[in-house]
Amino acid sequence: MQTTPQVHFNFYDGNADDIEAKVNAGSLDFGIIMGDCPIEDFESLILPDRNQFYAIFSENLPLAQKDKITPTDLIEYPIISSRQNLVNDKFRNWWGNLYDQVHTVANSNLAYTTSLLAGEGHSVQISYNNLYDKKLEGLTTRPLSPKVTDPNIVIWKKNRKLSNLGNLFLEKLRDSLSN
Repeated sequence: MQTTPQVHFNFYDGNADDIEAKVNAGSLDFGIIMGDCPIEDFESLILPDRNQFYAIFSENLPLAQKDKITPTDLIEYPIISSRQNLVNDKFRNWWGNLYDQVHTVANSNLAYTTSLLAGEGHSVQISYNNLYDKKLEGLTTRPLSPKVTDPNIVIWKKNRKLSNLGNLFLEKLRDSLSN
């Protein structure tokens, strides 16, 4: 950004479904989605870092004594999760034969708001570790075991001519990924 101070960015937060729809409609030139989403309608670059899923909960819960959280550990807790079907399908596999015992009490499109709910009581949010406000008092996190991760993918619409600025952005991004 220092090399092009006249460039102005507008950021839009949403889940992968929201971002894909905006890129598809042309209201966003690029999007970054998290997860193993079908992206046939888009050009894409997979970024090197992956997001790891964690259990986010009140530090007063017995789960805080554990180093990692397994499906069995969570059966007695109300669960807060993403409203995205692809995320839920991923966790159907993670839960395995315990899936029918999972008690989901809330779904959300963004993790920040529901982390407030997780910090207030007995429920456990399952989300990426870095999507909640770490300044919130009383919250703690533990990684899921077995480990569950998702890629970060930059997308843009196939067969759509990019602006000179869009092409410059892609060039700079590709250069940074190859170094």
